Amino acid sequence: MPVVAGWRANLLRAVKKLRLESRFSPAKLSKRRRMLWPDPETAFQHFSRKETFNVWPEQVLRDYIYFGTEPCAEGITLRYQRDIETAIYNTIPHTMSQFCRLPFPVPVGFIWGVNSKECRQAGLVHTKKLVDSNFASIEGGHLFPLEAPQQAAEQVHLMIQKLLGTWQYVLPNSEPT
Repeated sequence: MPVVAGWRANLLRAVKKLRLESRFSPAKLSKRRRMLWPDPETAFQHFSRKETFNVWPEQVLRDYIYFGTEPCAEGITLRYQRDIETAIYNTIPHTMSQFCRLPFPVPVGFIWGVNSKECRQAGLVHTKKLVDSNFASIEGGHLFPLEAPQQAAEQVHLMIQKLLGTWQYVLPNSEPT
């Protein structure tokens, strides 16, 4: 998740105070998300018509439905609860600025999909400041790992290697080992 800081954090704080967060975050979609389908094929047809999902490879979408749903009396339902997903979106932290002021104790990386509306909405300036040179992009949107799983896995592997190569464990009041 990108770091929300600066004026965006102040705006987010105000939106939360006014209890309007569901209007300005992905929560506005998640709180109305459809949960039930009569069968997996109907669920597949439903998701494959959605902009977010129609760019996923067919097998990824079928796996999402297979592993992300469970049987219920009416057919199948999503395994996760939309109220929990909505609560996650509604509680995006607005106090992350503090982490950008001091060096973080361990290397941190960030990979983002260049077409992610969510990253653009949150802004990336403070995220770049936090992760420094450990900032990478990949073609795709917010859910780029599901759009291009192989490329996403390769990018994550490269980032992990980079982070491990730059990491030195430092005990308080000691020299790097």
